[in-house]
Amino acid sequence: MFFRGDFAGAAAMIEPYDKKTEGRDKIIYCMDRGIILHSAGEYKRSNDYLLEAAEIVRKYDLIHWDYEVGKFITNENLEDYRGEDYERILVHAFLALNYIGLNQMDEARIECKQIDQTLNYVIQQRGIDYKQSKFSILLSAMIYEELGEYNEALIDYKRLYNLDQYDPRAKEGLMRICHLLNWKDELQQWEKTFNAKFSPAPADSGELIVILESGLAPEKVPHPDLVIVPKYQKRHAGIRRIKIRAGNIIAFTELLDDIENNMVSTLDERFVGLLAKRAVALGVKMVTADLIAKEIEKKDKEAGKIVGGILKTLAYLSEKADTRGVYTFPADLQMSRIKLPKGQYSVELHYQDNNNSSVGYETRQINIEPGKKSWIIIRTVH
Repeated sequence: MFFRGDFAGAAAMIEPYDKKTEGRDKIIYCMDRGIILHSAGEYKRSNDYLLEAAEIVRKYDLIHWDYEVGKFITNENLEDYRGEDYERILVHAFLALNYIGLNQMDEARIECKQIDQTLNYVIQQRGIDYKQSKFSILLSAMIYEELGEYNEALIDYKRLYNLDQYDPRAKEGLMRICHLLNWKDELQQWEKTFNAKFSPAPADSGELIVILESGLAPEKVPHPDLVIVPKYQKRHAGIRRIKIRAGNIIAFTELLDDIENNMVSTLDERFVGLLAKRAVALGVKMVTADLIAKEIEKKDKEAGKIVGGILKTLAYLSEKADTRGVYTFPADLQMSRIKLPKGQYSVELHYQDNNNSSVGYETRQINIEPGKKSWIIIRTVH
């Protein structure tokens, strides 16, 4: 049901299995369950599972070294699943979105910080220069802005600008926050840098934020060149963006976080390390097979050779790629920010494919309050 877009039906369908979360794949169950409930708009219950997943990840990180050593000599499929790097980061992104849906902005801000901390930890452990998440930085800036913590918001907008100096959201955010802080000199410096004049929104206006969680993240398959290690395979996504009509204003969602390509590239970068681990594990099993065979050969040379051959074959066959994963995450995260006069709006949402053709349509009722942000969070899987 979930993969057909029936999120409420999917949430209801797996209800009887709520308590069955033990086992090697507990983190997958918690993440999947949390994302399904999030997609169904059940943000509070979603948090129960995603917070549990985040706690499992935290505990695993405390035993990182022992765990990695163990994986050298065992099949990864027999170990507890710890979550891929981006899965661990995305848990906090969706917790932040859940708290936004619950209008708990302080908690959402904390989860944005958790994204940064988790990303920095992963970079430190892997030695891979992961891209900073534009989505989490912008989300954090918007939350601080909503809470009236403009100095903190300014820091995040500067981070966003340093990450992408062509991002119009960073430029507009920097000028707006300087205006709100009444920092006239710094505002003039940014206006000169951007060759633009800042125009503040009318006092009686608010902002509509539309967040699109589009498609499905890639799934793991055995690597085509070496089946003992995994590789991500992309999945088709039919919806490219949303065309939004609110009053007389038309806007489109824009890509912020390309989850699909980030997951593919980061796992590919780890290919050599993954291969080395599995090679060591296979080597240990082969040495063990030789020792057993030699012991048998002392009594029966022919039987020893046969047993040795069988054990080596079984050792190779036991080395399978670990293709477990969380396959309910979206392929990307998109956003649109629209300034609107206060009032009630019937917001039209037109779903478009890669040819910009409409493949679906719905309306949402929204209330815009002066100086406030109103949020619409949408999930699509096809």
